[in-house]
Parts: sequence; C-alpha cells; structure tokens
Amino acid sequence: MLETGILVFLGILGLAIKLPPRISLRLLAYPLWLDLGITAFVYTLHIGTYSGLMTAAVAGVAASFTISALRRVYGYVKQGRYYPGIIHIDPRRLI
Repeated sequence: MLETGILVFLGILGLAIKLPPRISLRLLAYPLWLDLGITAFVYTLHIGTYSGLMTAAVAGVAASFTISALRRVYGYVKQGRYYPGIIHIDPRRLI
C-alpha cells in the first residue's frame, strides 16, 4: 500500500509538473483547497477496497507534505502579487 500510494502520488506530481509556472504558483496560494482537492480526487479513484483507500491516504499525505514544501521553496502568487520562497523566481517569467 505504501508503494502504490507513492506511485499514485508520483503520477499526480508528473501531471502537475506539466502546468505552466504561473498556474502552479497561483494554485499554491490556496494550500488547503489544493490538498483537499487532490485527496478527494485520489479517494474517489480508489474507493471500494481497503487497500485502495490506504493507497489514497498515502498519496494524500504525500501531496500535503509536497504542497507545504513547494510553498516554502518556490513561494506562491496570490491576487497578482508574488510571495517568494527560498528560490526566488523572476516575476517576468510568470507572465
């Protein structure tokens, strides 16, 4: 269950990497809603068995930790203003 949860999380992370940086940083401005949305989506996909729900739980927890880490490392954009993280991104790249 741990391995499959991590694989599910890596699949979601792979999809998120394809998003443009501007959209990613705007989504990171709302960590609670992003976390709830990802977790609900994964639970919905894997509902029906105990192992499926445990897989979804692992993926949800991994997503939660990753969202927190990404906010600290890259920052976020809220209401058109960039709040930088440890790694500062040039705002001109976000247009």
